[in-house]
This record gives sequence, structure tokens and C-alpha cells, in this order.
Amino acid sequence: MRSSIIIDNKAAREAKAGELWFPAASVVGRRPKLPGIARLLDRRRRFVALAFLSPDSPHYLRVISLQDSTVDFAFWRERFERALARRKRLFDVTDAYRVLFGESDGIPSVIVDRYADVVSFEIGCSGALSIRKEIIKIIEELLSPRAIVENSDAVVKGEEARTVVREGDQRFEVDALSGQKTGAYLDYRPMRFAARDLARGDCLDAFCYQGWFSCHIAGFAKSVIAVDSSQPALDAAAKNAAMNGHNNIELVRADAFEYLKGCKRKFDFIHLDPPAMAKRRQDIAAAIRKYEKAVSDSLTALKPNGILMISACSQKITQRMIEQVFESASKGSGRPHEIVWQGIQDIDHPTLRGHSESLYLKAGAARFA
Repeated sequence: MRSSIIIDNKAAREAKAGELWFPAASVVGRRPKLPGIARLLDRRRRFVALAFLSPDSPHYLRVISLQDSTVDFAFWRERFERALARRKRLFDVTDAYRVLFGESDGIPSVIVDRYADVVSFEIGCSGALSIRKEIIKIIEELLSPRAIVENSDAVVKGEEARTVVREGDQRFEVDALSGQKTGAYLDYRPMRFAARDLARGDCLDAFCYQGWFSCHIAGFAKSVIAVDSSQPALDAAAKNAAMNGHNNIELVRADAFEYLKGCKRKFDFIHLDPPAMAKRRQDIAAAIRKYEKAVSDSLTALKPNGILMISACSQKITQRMIEQVFESASKGSGRPHEIVWQGIQDIDHPTLRGHSESLYLKAGAARFA
């Protein structure tokens, strides 16, 4: 049975305006201590929304609907089907994509990724755990996977969580029981495809992880230096390079920032993809300084008329900030530049209007004289 709780006037107004997350302080009177689904009412006992209730989370309430609907198996299946329909144009491009992106697809905190015949899912709040069985059943019915993995560390169905996926004309091995982002950086697909048009000559892929980006550009480049500090990541990159027949990728184990600082080689194309450096607003200034230093070091290794691409996975870093980093580097080096490409995460990671956290990945590329 669903709980009915009262929220204050401010929360009621914000919910109707599209806000999705509310702290326990928004509740008036009794605060249920068991997770599940709650009907949110205003002070006059009028319906406001349905929400996941997670007593152990700072986001005590996560809105799932502004309609007083019957929340049953059909309700959740319809949301899955709607999410799949959004991604239809990806099906000819890849069999590795995010099926469900939490709040952006109407099921807060629930992430579902498909890797060919393996599906990985994560549930990020205790309220959503109340529909775990429904999620697994819908995955089985709609996706018919050979294996299902939960939280990247437990097999729910099947035995082997390793598979091979396609992305464009490339193939990559994925182990859903290890790695980042429940197995791979699916959201970077637009950056990888854009780089195929931009990368030529001698290329550097800094922070290469498992080499997906490197493999995509290797067919268009003379050579690719792929740098990462993780040996397991480089081992996976080596397998992916071999699988796709790329013998022009050189793997280097090093801290990419240090590699750039001491680099003596010259490149026609450089890609920088450092880990998130600005998860909080107070981190922005320090992150910008790190980006500026990395770009400055990159320009010493970038040939005339070379292209520098930055991928920024920090939600607090904006597209304009990337432009400003380019502008600062151009001024400091005396090398005029032009922006040649800008992009964000792909459609399987949809952004949600009024929910800035859903737009977290930005990228840009500039040509420097």
C-alpha cells in the first residue's frame, strides 16, 4: 500500500513546476521510515505527485509522476517502451546503449545499459528498490538478454557477463562485471564519431581508458598514441585494437597530465578526456586551472593547424567554460583558434528540462594556427 504524505507549499509549487528531488524537510508532519512509493499531497490534502520515498537518502522524495496513476507492472513497462522508442535511431548504429537513464526516462535513479546480449542495471535509491522485480521482468521481456548484471558486481541471470558489442564499424569487448559506467562510456559516442571526421595524421588520445576512442580514429590516422594510467584499461585497449585490426595504436602507461607536460612528440590531433574535476560548484575554479594547464601543455605538442578536442564529464563545467579555456590558451600561446565542433552526450542519455544534472557531458574541438 502506498503512503500518503503532506509536503509544504513551496515543495508543492516546485513539484508542479518540474522539480524532481525533495529533502525530508519538505514533508509536513509524519515522515514514513520505510522505502517505497508515496502519494504527495499539499496542505489542503490535494494530490500533487507520486514519488519514490527513500528515507536513507538526501533526496527523500523523487517524483515519478504528476498524475495520480495506478503504479503497476504496466506503468513501468510503458516507461521502458517509451525509453526504447526514443533510442530507435541508434539501433542501426550500435547494440550498446543506455536503455534507461533515471529521471530523464521517468524512473528516477534506475540505470539500464544494454551490451548486445548482456544487460546491466543499477538502482540508486531504496525507494526504487521496491520495483526491482518488475525491472528485471521487463528487461527479460523487452530485451531477452543472455545475462543480466546488477550493480556491475552480481549476475542476476545467466553466467557469462562478457560480450562483444558493435559501434559503427568497430567492435569492442565489454565485461559488465567490471569497468566504469556499468561497463563502458556509452555517453561518449558522439565524441568518438566526431573524432573520425577530425582526426588525421599523428594523434594523441589522453586518458584513453579501454581504447574505444583510439580505435575509432585509428582507421583515419597515421598513428595513435593512447595514454592511460591503468594497466587493466590498457590491456583491454590492446584487445580492442587487435580485434579491429589496428596496428597503428601505441599504448603508453602514464599519468596523462605528466605525459603532456614532458611530451617531446608533435601531433596533428589531441584528445583530452580527464576524469571529472568539478563535481561541486566550489571545485570549478580549480578545475578550470587544470584544464588550462593541460591545454597549454597540449599546445606545445600540437602541430600548426592541429586540432585539440576536450571532453568534459563534469556537470559543473559548461560549454562556455570549454570555449573560455580555448580562448585563454589561444591568447597565452599567440596561436589563433577556431571552434570546429561542439557536442553533448548522445540521445540514450537524454537531458531533462529544468534538471541540470542530466546534462553533464560536454565537448568541444578547436583548430589552432
